[in-house]
Amino acid sequence: MKQRLDLFLNFMFRIFLAYGAGFLLFGIYRYLYFHHIINTQDGVLTNGMIWKAYTTGLRFDSVALAYGMLIPVIAALAGVFIRNESYFPKVYRFTFRFLTTLFSLFVFILIVDYYYYEYFQSHINILIFGFFQDDTGAVMHSVWSDYPLVRVILGLIATIFLFRFGFKRLFRFSAKQRGFSAVATGALSLISLSLFFFGMRASFGTFPVQIDDANISDNLKLNLIPVNGVFALKEAISVAAIQNKLKEFDSEIKAIHYTEPSKAVKDYFGNDTKSDKEWNDSFFGFTDSNAYAAANPPNVVFFLMESLSNNNLFLHSPQINVLGKLEKHFHEDIVFRKFLPCQNGTINSLEGIMVNTPITSLAQSKYSTTAYSSSVALPFKEHGYATTFITGGKLNWRNINTFIPYQGFDRVEGDANIKTANPKTRECEWGVYDEYLFSHVMDLLKTSAGKPQLIFSLTTTNHTPFHLPDDYKPYPVVLSDSVKKILKVDEDLAKKNLTNLQYSNDCLGKFFDELEASPLGKNTIVIATGDHNNLMLFDFRESQGYYKLSVPMILHAPKEYLGNSTIDTSRWGSHKDIFPTLFHLALSKARYFKSGNNLLQKSALRSDFFALDLMSYIAIDDYGAVHFDSNPKSYNWKDPYVFNNLSTPDFRQILLMKKARSYFASFYHYIRIESESKKK
Repeated sequence: MKQRLDLFLNFMFRIFLAYGAGFLLFGIYRYLYFHHIINTQDGVLTNGMIWKAYTTGLRFDSVALAYGMLIPVIAALAGVFIRNESYFPKVYRFTFRFLTTLFSLFVFILIVDYYYYEYFQSHINILIFGFFQDDTGAVMHSVWSDYPLVRVILGLIATIFLFRFGFKRLFRFSAKQRGFSAVATGALSLISLSLFFFGMRASFGTFPVQIDDANISDNLKLNLIPVNGVFALKEAISVAAIQNKLKEFDSEIKAIHYTEPSKAVKDYFGNDTKSDKEWNDSFFGFTDSNAYAAANPPNVVFFLMESLSNNNLFLHSPQINVLGKLEKHFHEDIVFRKFLPCQNGTINSLEGIMVNTPITSLAQSKYSTTAYSSSVALPFKEHGYATTFITGGKLNWRNINTFIPYQGFDRVEGDANIKTANPKTRECEWGVYDEYLFSHVMDLLKTSAGKPQLIFSLTTTNHTPFHLPDDYKPYPVVLSDSVKKILKVDEDLAKKNLTNLQYSNDCLGKFFDELEASPLGKNTIVIATGDHNNLMLFDFRESQGYYKLSVPMILHAPKEYLGNSTIDTSRWGSHKDIFPTLFHLALSKARYFKSGNNLLQKSALRSDFFALDLMSYIAIDDYGAVHFDSNPKSYNWKDPYVFNNLSTPDFRQILLMKKARSYFASFYHYIRIESESKKK
């Protein structure tokens, strides 16, 4: 036993040397990550704040390393009780190969996490699983196009050989004993094992280190520094494992103190419900009597535009033309710029708008065949509309071909339908080019056979790797020195990104032109918005949350349908408000799901209007903004679009916090209850 304890103690000594190498690896990553995301515009960061970020990071590194090396440690511990002289040499050989593989995998994950920030401005999160759920070939083409993949692969190969060389030498078996007594050897073995298992917790408290422990300051970027990519991936996997079990989201609701559905509804809608029916009825309302719409039912077209982001639209000028043919309509139509998406991913925003769910992805869950009464198609369907969903991408993307037919859409089409209708259609990695999608929508409107139509459409072209039709003649995109100075990608990629945005906007503008030149222009209402912002080009400070998240909403409507609406584009809104606005424009005395406000409502209080990004847990109104998750923060306005951090919220931020939290909880409970009650 003494000899085997000596062998185990010797093994643990080497494990701790490997542990130290791991800390060095994560330390290099953290240094590079810090200088990658932190810039001089992020406010004053004292040495104490930075030191705390790095030292807190050691705890997260310890967890990743200890769990990673757990298998060889358990194998060595078993050797203390196995009387076989060949056992420990085998453990050493296994450990050398295991740690070579493990550390190489760590490097790969850290590299992915480093570049992940450039697109999502966060560590690896649940959106990374879109790699497997999207068109993986198209994603890989984007990665090859936008990132230094060759250099990354060569660097990874070099590190694999370095780890192989180092760990082979470190775990070369030796039976040499350290000369301690049996008692001392046993005690030291127990201490080393205890230290190792403490490393798995990295905490003296009741709970092991958790993601919340990274909240070391009020600087959101600095709070990213302690977390490493491996721990972030572990968190993403944990979230993915529960995303299809709506009950698991109770913890989020509990954190904001709304476990009781009736309390959430009372705080948001003001209804003190006594029964399930009263509670359910709180979510529904009726549009006003609209004689003109009743006599002349309009076609309604909704475009969810890939990455149509407010921030990049602010760059528009003769030198950086990002609007194309849309420019005329951008100035003449009704455009809300104080507007947020409901979520920050395409499938998430698609579902959030279509069925008003704060929890996604339903389409990829066991609830994919649930028919939600909150669907935006139902009020139109009940008023005799033909309802169609069209995407320029593949129809089986994210399982929408299963999910959407259950949401009141009679017709569901994708790229294959568009190519069948027009054999000359061309396509890129993500689907048909937008011009063919818009043309297909126009053809459907022209062949409506006198029946009003609702068309819900998703564009795809404005997406990496930013390919465009060969015959497209772009408007100028010449970056100024001031823009180049703040880019976080190279100039060529930025120009491709902005040119693709221009192309999609140009297609929308041409659609409006054709609509106005045809009889359809007199009875067709169109709304276009972005699914989420584009975060590839620029970095954003915490105070720039509006610029980081916002998308525009463009309303193109014949004046007859606008009637005496109030046109006030200074009102705050978000995706939740799109279809309530459309219902009131197009339908008379229609029962609809009250997901938000009619943005054109007359005689409304300004305090009624607010924007809500559920994925970012942020709400904005005239008086400021709040983060309404379990770590609340409040802001007022420094200038029209820049936040000012408040150490103590005033009553207006407190009211916005309550409104946002009760909204989130109310609609969560509605979707959860309906999902569970209709589950087959």
